[in-house]
Amino acid sequence: MSPEQQKQNEKGSRGGGKEAFGENEKELELEKKKKDEEKKKHVEEKKRIEELNRKLEADRKKKEEESKRKEQEKKKQEEEKKRKEELRKQEEEKKKHAAEKKRIEELNRKLEADRKREEEEKRQQQAEKKRKEEEQKKEEEKKRKEELRKQEEEKKKHAAEKKRIEELNRKLEADRKREEETKKKQDEEKKKHEKEKKRIEELNRKLEADRKREEEEKRQQEAEKKRKEEEQKKEEERKRKQDEEKKRIEELNRKLEADRKREEEEKRQQEAEKKRKEEEQKNEEERKRKQDEEKKKHEIEKKRIEELNRKLEADRKREEEEKRQQEEEKKRKEEEQKNEEERKRKQDEEKKKHKEEKKRIEELNRKLEADRKREEEKIKQEEQKRKQEEEQKRKEEERKKKEDEIRKQEEDKIRKEQEKKRLEEEKRKNEEERKRKEEEKRRMEEEKRRLEDEKNKKEEANKKKLEEERERIEEEKRKQVEERKRKNEDEKRMKEEENKSKELLRMKEQENERINQEVQKQQQKEEEKKLQKEKENTSYEFNSLSNPADFAIRNLLDNAENSLYILSDEEVLKMCEEILKTYPKSPRANYLKADILIKMAEEKQSNSILEQGIAQYQKVLDLPDVPYALLVDAGTKLAEKQIFRGWNGKATKTWRFLSDKYPNDVKLKNKLGVGYLMANQNEEARKTFEKVLEMDHGDGLAKVHLGFIIKTIDNDPEKALPFLIEGVASEAEGTKDGRFYFHLGDAFQRLNLLKEAYKVYKAGAENGLFLSSIQRSLYNVNTLTGRPWWTAEETGYTEDLKVQ
Repeated sequence: MSPEQQKQNEKGSRGGGKEAFGENEKELELEKKKKDEEKKKHVEEKKRIEELNRKLEADRKKKEEESKRKEQEKKKQEEEKKRKEELRKQEEEKKKHAAEKKRIEELNRKLEADRKREEEEKRQQQAEKKRKEEEQKKEEEKKRKEELRKQEEEKKKHAAEKKRIEELNRKLEADRKREEETKKKQDEEKKKHEKEKKRIEELNRKLEADRKREEEEKRQQEAEKKRKEEEQKKEEERKRKQDEEKKRIEELNRKLEADRKREEEEKRQQEAEKKRKEEEQKNEEERKRKQDEEKKKHEIEKKRIEELNRKLEADRKREEEEKRQQEEEKKRKEEEQKNEEERKRKQDEEKKKHKEEKKRIEELNRKLEADRKREEEKIKQEEQKRKQEEEQKRKEEERKKKEDEIRKQEEDKIRKEQEKKRLEEEKRKNEEERKRKEEEKRRMEEEKRRLEDEKNKKEEANKKKLEEERERIEEEKRKQVEERKRKNEDEKRMKEEENKSKELLRMKEQENERINQEVQKQQQKEEEKKLQKEKENTSYEFNSLSNPADFAIRNLLDNAENSLYILSDEEVLKMCEEILKTYPKSPRANYLKADILIKMAEEKQSNSILEQGIAQYQKVLDLPDVPYALLVDAGTKLAEKQIFRGWNGKATKTWRFLSDKYPNDVKLKNKLGVGYLMANQNEEARKTFEKVLEMDHGDGLAKVHLGFIIKTIDNDPEKALPFLIEGVASEAEGTKDGRFYFHLGDAFQRLNLLKEAYKVYKAGAENGLFLSSIQRSLYNVNTLTGRPWWTAEETGYTEDLKVQ
């Protein structure tokens, strides 16, 4: 694993895999125990909430009973004061309820935020699935386009061949006319053959009628002498017709010979079918390779699932914080209950005093205001009852709301547990999908074997039919052996002459085609030499990026590049596509199109456009005759965008392609080694950096990476120390990195060389890689204050801290 990969994964490090700062198994066991304890706490918390709800319900019932008892005990004069007291209490309760509502709304906001976060995760999962489907579609589209491109190239080749053939045809016009005449004759003969077939059938019917007629004539020979003479004439005519029939039969034999040739053609087609099946096997191997790539994608998906688990852990901690707040709220409520009881006691004492005064006042005013109070009392009682009923309804609604909130919290927990189960179910489905693919593969192999067996059976059946047909034909041939042999000899002679003439034509065509190809190659070489000389003689800004073909169209390409600063990206993209229609193999035009697509992807933040740009860079690498500078630049950008997209394996392949293309380029080999580390291929990275050091013993970047591998993977700080020291001291590009300073200091510490370790840490702090020699964190938040030591006043918690 490289320092670059640590930058991506250090904040959310998880168990699994070899990491520079990996956790041991004991920590994992402790985390499991903590999780179990937290689950128990969740259950206990639910019970406490239910107990509190029961207490609240009991308190509510007690208050209702107390109010009823007070109404019975109090007299008419106390009702006015009681109403005022009730109003005051209601106001206080309203305040409490308002505070409670605010707290509940805050909890609801938190729950809503959690729900939205989970929905966002689901959307991301769906987007990931859609992305995979789009990738598959794009790959299929890419293959289809490649096939279309090949077809177009073949069409162009065919067009060029047609032109050459037309020239040859003009030279061999006389021969072709003769062949056309023979073809016309053959067509006429075919038509005659068809007519003759019909005549043969008609003659057979007539012959059958004649035979019957002859038998009848024999029976009537004595009585019908005149008819015999006529029959003799008819017989002569019939013999003549039989001779014609013999000729037609010979013609049929020739047709049978043509059928035999057609059978041979079918055999050749069967051989072509075999070749096609071999190509299908190759496609099957390609599909297997894609399945391997899909497995790698599944591994990436597993990592994403682990990231989701970490988020769930954060949600659990947030829930614990909410529970702690709920406990504090309960304590506050208990204190409020105590205060309420003290207040009630004081009120009771005041009420007793008021009663004594009221009794005296009542004795004076009872007689005067009895009737008036009675009427007012009725009105007040009705109003009081109405208010009490409304109050009871309101309290009942609040109680239901609280119950709903608790129920929602429980449902949220259940939903989170279901989400965990769903993730496990997805893992299981992935495993089942893998098994299903293996089963599909096995089934396809069985299907292949079955098809081969069926093909063999069909071939055997065809052979039998052919043999039977041949026997039947031989039976017919035996009747007219001599005539057929003579005609076969004539036909063979004719065919040999035709084959010789065709062979001569073919040889002439091949010779002319070869001569044309040599002439075209010579012309192309001369044009390239001219362009190369012209390119060398001119001081062109993009000489290093242009091959001879691009140099010839440099004005078009320069105009497109200059338009980047004037026109919109879409318009420049259209210009590039117009150039590529005429010059599809232009490296600079393809490279410019890729740059524009990447720019559009960054502006629109679109993964689909980004993937189009990546595919376009790949096309530049696949083109022939790409200049070194352009190829390296395109390959570097391709690898960087593949890493940004999360395709570390593809980025490694890109670096490997460039390194194989230019094996003496040390920078490319270093980037290949870093790519291997990013893809967690540590042994391949080690071999690559060792090759770099064989080529260049003083390469600092290769030394720090090799030291990093030896220290973290081999766990051998003593062996890694010389590589890290020399690499960091070289101050080469890429070596001034906090990770290398950290691992160099850590290697010193592990070897008990503390002074040297703190010198390295101090140098890292001076270079701005650490906050200080003591604060060696590699990731810091600018808005948070960092100090190696804090005073009590600086913390802001002086009252809560006891400085000893």
